[in-house]
Amino acid sequence: MPQSSDVVILGAGGSGIYLASDLARRNIPCTLIDQSPAARYASTRNQGWLQSGAFYIGQKKPVTAAACREGYKRVIDTYPCTVHNKIPAYALFRTNAQLTSFWQGCEEAGITLTDLSTPQVEALQKGSPFLRHTEFEAIIRTIDHPVNTHRLLQLVLKQAAQNGAHFCAVPDLGSVYCSPGPEGWDVILTQDVIRCRVLVLACGAFIPAKMRQLGQTLLPEWPLIKVTVLVMRCPDQLSTAAFMVPLDSRAPTVIPFCNTHQHHAGVTVVCSATPIKKLDVGTTLPDGLTRMHADKLEEAYPDLRQFVRSNDVSVHFYTCQIPFDTDPQIIYNEAESLIAVYPGKFTASPVVAEECGTLIASALASKAPSGNTSPGATVPIAKRLYFEPSTHKLVLRDELHFEQRLRK
Repeated sequence: MPQSSDVVILGAGGSGIYLASDLARRNIPCTLIDQSPAARYASTRNQGWLQSGAFYIGQKKPVTAAACREGYKRVIDTYPCTVHNKIPAYALFRTNAQLTSFWQGCEEAGITLTDLSTPQVEALQKGSPFLRHTEFEAIIRTIDHPVNTHRLLQLVLKQAAQNGAHFCAVPDLGSVYCSPGPEGWDVILTQDVIRCRVLVLACGAFIPAKMRQLGQTLLPEWPLIKVTVLVMRCPDQLSTAAFMVPLDSRAPTVIPFCNTHQHHAGVTVVCSATPIKKLDVGTTLPDGLTRMHADKLEEAYPDLRQFVRSNDVSVHFYTCQIPFDTDPQIIYNEAESLIAVYPGKFTASPVVAEECGTLIASALASKAPSGNTSPGATVPIAKRLYFEPSTHKLVLRDELHFEQRLRK
């Protein structure tokens, strides 16, 4: 472990690993700190989805859309082996006028869409219970795909280590303390101290907690939300494609999961987001949550009820705790040599990391590099755990709500 480094990065998720790779490529000594294996949370344990930016055009988020568009291109160009490009994605619309507006927005943003012929649409409706008898009138194909974030970050981190980046494993980021030092920051670990010129917070939803630990006046507060996600494990025919409704916040987005063998394993349905003041480690779900999920599902996809009745479908929930804004954010406190970086969406990580790397390189341009640039150690990446053992079965009843019961 180096005793000093130009840059210390707290957080070895998508933005942290990509930033370490970018800095190492620039020959800037850097040390990445997180639990081992790295990338345990949103970057690898939840859905890995390579987003073209199309969805955020519909959500009127042009900055997020542009960052995803550029990040998408970089992943496709550098590590195409990590992308499940045989699984398509479609955008649904209640009217043709909505589709036309969406198409124009994507065209202006340089985001590719593919029109579908009538036979293609009919085949989709026949093959997917999500599209039979639905109230959506128009559909178009996007270029979004699932991505194996576990494998992708392995490759990026391997390249970073080969170029000289170092990794330091800690029990958890809460055990890492930082205090102003003679040349920037002293990063205090359990038994070691690393001195750095620039400290980077790249730890996602944990950034606000680290900000409070350092003093709220250093960087502005970031609000958090908790997104509740329903996961259904079910036969392959339910999860052959992704369906998004970019112009309607009431309709659930449906995304297929892929297991490590690139087979379809189930679907995730994002249905709700709740503002929170701090990280919540509890597992209690809000009252009426299952009913709300069922109502939204059956309103958008009426044929789903019959499919669930006819097949063995298990269900569980997980929650993502993320900063409220999906736009990429890089906040630099020059006086304190402190940076907070958040990509907004995983796909934007390489783009935001490069921008942050350029900022750091400029800040360090007049200072001699410290530490060494010998290759770092190989670091394992946490495997995705999409489907942990579920104790519940899913039943759609005539009253149109879920019944959860313990599996015998």
